[in-house]
Amino acid sequence: MPILAPHISWVLWKFSWSPPTPRPHSLLQGEKSFFLQPGESLKEGIQDIYILSEDEGLLLRALSKLEDSDEVWEAQGWAAGRERGAPAGLGGSRAGLAGAAGAPADRGGRGLRVGSKGHWDPWHPQDGGELHRKPGDRWLIRGPLEYVPPAEVEVLERRRATPLGENEGIYVRDIKTGKVRAVIGHTYMLTEDEELWDKELPPTVEALLSSGRDPVADQIYLRGGLDAAHGAPSPGVWGHLPLPRRVVLGPELVLLGPDEQFTVLSLSGGRPKTPHSRRSLCLLLGPDFCTDIVTIETADHARLQLQLAYNWHFEVPSPPDPPALSRLFSVPDFVGDACKALASRIRGAVASVSFDDFHKNSNRIICSAVFGFDAELQVRSCLRFPQNGLVVSSVDIQSVEPVDQRTRDALQRSVQLAIEITTNSQEAAARYGLPRGRLPP
Repeated sequence: MPILAPHISWVLWKFSWSPPTPRPHSLLQGEKSFFLQPGESLKEGIQDIYILSEDEGLLLRALSKLEDSDEVWEAQGWAAGRERGAPAGLGGSRAGLAGAAGAPADRGGRGLRVGSKGHWDPWHPQDGGELHRKPGDRWLIRGPLEYVPPAEVEVLERRRATPLGENEGIYVRDIKTGKVRAVIGHTYMLTEDEELWDKELPPTVEALLSSGRDPVADQIYLRGGLDAAHGAPSPGVWGHLPLPRRVVLGPELVLLGPDEQFTVLSLSGGRPKTPHSRRSLCLLLGPDFCTDIVTIETADHARLQLQLAYNWHFEVPSPPDPPALSRLFSVPDFVGDACKALASRIRGAVASVSFDDFHKNSNRIICSAVFGFDAELQVRSCLRFPQNGLVVSSVDIQSVEPVDQRTRDALQRSVQLAIEITTNSQEAAARYGLPRGRLPP
């Protein structure tokens, strides 16, 4: 008994022949039983239908040309999600039986695809407005709905909406234009032309964020690589595009844009100051202090080593002015540059006085060298650096030590002799009963 597959027809002319051409794929939806025809096979077995909730969607791709209408799928009971005012997807496909050769039973809510070797043109609906899908077209359908993909449609991905808090966000990249944008603070589902984008940070920035020693390292890593920093006193942010530099004054939440990066400060440290000893992402505005060791030489060639502490802070205009704030980061190593400038002033002032004069008036000489004099020849109260708004408010002389050993021994003997003279004078005054401060004749 010959077995013929349905939907096969052909026309034979004299002295000619043609084999039957079955359709390559068909979709069967349960509940039903059926038989496979010769040359047909199950593709991926029996599959469950897709049940989507309100926050889920399916990314679909057309495998062949599709032409269908909204009315057809609404008549079949399929809910088509819509995106940007256009139909989001196609609902089902005409289910055709494909013959008999063993009967797998199909339960409700499940379906399968039957494939055969050959070619078959997609079905063309006869009524309603048509939707044209070309091979390779992608679209997204959203729930809530139950969806069975047609034989001409491939399911690429099952997507779920990403819930984002007020301080959370994701980077989203458009695969057609390549443009990256940040989505912050609301629930979002990627469209068919979008994908998550990971922001790459320089290794230096990654090390500072993970070390925990930088004030800006108290951060929250957001989905998709978006970084947020809490309590950053004043991080500088720059972008690859020709946009103005952005300075954020703390305490504030810092959210990097897709084309923005942190400005890395390389500061001097140690005593005496050594360049590139410390790196930081934020600029502390102060007040604070820094300590430095300066070697000086007097007019009579006595070399001394001073340990000085400078109190400093940055002047920030109120209200904040963007051009004025941008100058805060105009000097990458403000600590090293300030200490070098102050040490140069001190060495120049001390080089013109003798050792005895400096030993007696060290504070006056150093303060006048650092702060300078005003129009009334009075020592100024502070020193301002106009390049970045740094203000040095005071200088503390912590120690004065001779560098040369002979000078150190002579200074020690001089100090001991002065102590002995003062002690002897006080003993003599006490022995003769003289008032304090008077010596016997």
